[in-house]
Amino acid sequence: MAVATPARLGRPPRIGREDILDVLDRHADGAWTMASIAAELGVSEAAIYYYYPTKGDLLAALGQRMLADFELPKLAGDWAAWLRQLGHQIYDFVRRHPFLADLGNSYALAPSFAIPNFGASEEMLSGLVAAGFTLTNAATASSLVLLLGTQYAAAAISWIARGAQLRQEFTRLAEAQPDTLLGQLALTISDEEPARQSADALDVALSIVIAGVRSELIDQPSPKETP
Repeated sequence: MAVATPARLGRPPRIGREDILDVLDRHADGAWTMASIAAELGVSEAAIYYYYPTKGDLLAALGQRMLADFELPKLAGDWAAWLRQLGHQIYDFVRRHPFLADLGNSYALAPSFAIPNFGASEEMLSGLVAAGFTLTNAATASSLVLLLGTQYAAAAISWIARGAQLRQEFTRLAEAQPDTLLGQLALTISDEEPARQSADALDVALSIVIAGVRSELIDQPSPKETP
């Protein structure tokens, strides 16, 4: 005869915002719900909603915490090379954490450099100002580069997911009809190709932004670049 487990007496476990984010950090790129996060922490679902009213709020908080640890590339004189490196660095960062792509059009990304990661924001702006930018131009250029890196990473993530679906569809058709061209096509669909194309397209877009920045600076003191 099974023995019933006695109900837990006393106060429920107490948790904080960081406890919730620690659990979500382990599952952010997979399937999870507010209920599953609560269960792992041993608390009621209401305890999660107390801190984070929506799933979007929870993801935004985790995104801000991750971006607080984002390390800027070093600006060593060539501001154009630095902006290009920054764009590719945020691109790689978002690709490693795909859930951030869903937050790209919200307050969770670029403003995070100004709010939870004050040091990175200050370093980014002060470096460009020291290179000859006005404060307004520095803020505009860096924001555009961060936005481009995020959006092109989101495109790569979407294309990779679609490529995987196509590969499965073509493979099923090829299995039903052996020796077809669809079977050969399935073998050519690679996860790396859309990522490479997206990175190449990002580089073109960054070149356009950098050219625009140069034109904005015509009437300003010339930015200091290494020869």
